[in-house]
Formats: sequence, structure tokens, C-alpha cells
Amino acid sequence: QGAGVEDAIVLRCLQRGKLPPIANFKEPDPELGVTPHDGSPLPPPSTVLVTSLAAGGAAAWLVLGRPWGKS
Repeated sequence: QGAGVEDAIVLRCLQRGKLPPIANFKEPDPELGVTPHDGSPLPPPSTVLVTSLAAGGAAAWLVLGRPWGKS
């Protein structure tokens, strides 16, 4: 699977308003102030950062935002 497949999955999840829970992350981390997502519906985000890492050090980032004037 390439980064394009991951991007398509993220876009589809955002269209449906659902993101899956994070695998192997069940307990909050009080030192970082991070709480795992339980898979419940979320309000639509205005901006999303998608990251893709590959063997050999290749990396890609995609920032997705809503068009201005759209809600």
C-alpha cells in the first residue's frame, strides 16, 4: 500500500464523520496530556494532517483543509 491508499482511507473516514480507535493505545498518557480516541463520532475537523513513512527514511505529509466558506 502506498501513501495514496492511506490518504483515500483518511478522506473516506472524514466524509463519514468516523475515525477508528487507535490500535494498542487504550490508556491516557498524563505526561503528554494525550487521550486515545474511542471510535465515537467526532465533529468535522477544519484541518487534517496525514503522515506516511516508508522504509529507507522516505516520508510524506499531506495537509487537508476545508475550502473557505464551506462548513
